Amino acid sequence: KSNDHILVRQLGGYGRIDEKILLPDKTTNPFVINSVKIFGKEIYPEGENHDHIVLPHDQNSFSVDFTVIDFLNSSKIRYSYKLEGSEGKEWTNPSGSRFTEFTNLPGGDYIFKLKASNQEGNWSPEKNLLFIHIETPFWKTTWFFTLIVLACLTMVMLLYFYQAHRNKRISQLQLQALHTQMRPHFIFNCLSAINSHIIKFETVKASEFLGQFSRLMRGILENSTESWITLEQEMETLRLYLVMETLRFEDKFSYKIEVEEGVIPAKTLIPSMILQPYVENAIGHGLLHKEHGLGIINIKFLKGEGNLKCIIEDNGIGRERSKQIKQRSQITHKSLGLQITSERLQLLQGNAKADIQDLKNEFGEPTGTRIIVMLMTKKIEEKVLDNLN
Repeated sequence: KSNDHILVRQLGGYGRIDEKILLPDKTTNPFVINSVKIFGKEIYPEGENHDHIVLPHDQNSFSVDFTVIDFLNSSKIRYSYKLEGSEGKEWTNPSGSRFTEFTNLPGGDYIFKLKASNQEGNWSPEKNLLFIHIETPFWKTTWFFTLIVLACLTMVMLLYFYQAHRNKRISQLQLQALHTQMRPHFIFNCLSAINSHIIKFETVKASEFLGQFSRLMRGILENSTESWITLEQEMETLRLYLVMETLRFEDKFSYKIEVEEGVIPAKTLIPSMILQPYVENAIGHGLLHKEHGLGIINIKFLKGEGNLKCIIEDNGIGRERSKQIKQRSQITHKSLGLQITSERLQLLQGNAKADIQDLKNEFGEPTGTRIIVMLMTKKIEEKVLDNLN
């Protein structure tokens, strides 16, 4: 070195370089990461890619201790860093701190970048010091979200098809219930009984029964178009049906329909076309073959918790005796009506079914049958809302 020049040996002799044109080399001082800590616990990356760290999703907070090797001016070095990949993270304001911390980072890839300046304010080029990959929990991944969406869509479609199938089945059963209540055999017998009064010139009775028969047919047809009817409508239909049955069987039995105090028939809605098959079964299987005394059918409607308790009780021969004397054709027909009603109850009210009890005296002899049906009820306002929807 001579004056302000530097002599440099080269081929063929020495060369001279003006010292003033030389710039400081800012890249020779290496950046160093002293430590990386996960939730306060120090880790040491191993392997060839020592500058790459992979973290599970529940270890998404870490701190970095860094420095730059400068034996002469280490106390005057200022640092600026950023974590590329995190939202809203820019270069920090220059400071002398050699420590930083990042917390609650979402899954993804990040690059820790660092640059430093000397006492003259000359900044080094930025350098990628650390590559961090934080795993994304499976419930936040795209494939899991897609799976959930597909599962929800599948569930909605299944519910839609189930509801459509259920409504279709309810409509089919309602139509079948109409067929069982207006079966030709019953209609023929009613008309034959009315005709016998005409033949006997009992025109007043014939006219009276014919009027009630026509009201019964009209009531059954009207009820078949509704899913819900008032208890008042059901009671009137049952009364007309029992009137026609007493006419057919020539007053072989009597009946009574009672309503517990607190039950308002005109404002209580029940599923339509449910009770008549049970009443018909009580007459055909319990009272038809009764040999001694007058047959009796009592129908009671009692108030329950959110429902209506219907009790149909007869003093007939009981189920055991009835099974012994039934004809095969009668078994098939009767079972069909009750089977339809039972399935309708299950579709309309879940697992609801009729509870059939055998009545016996103190000697164990059959004295009749009791059928208990729990009917789900609605208010008039709820039916209006259903119709609007």
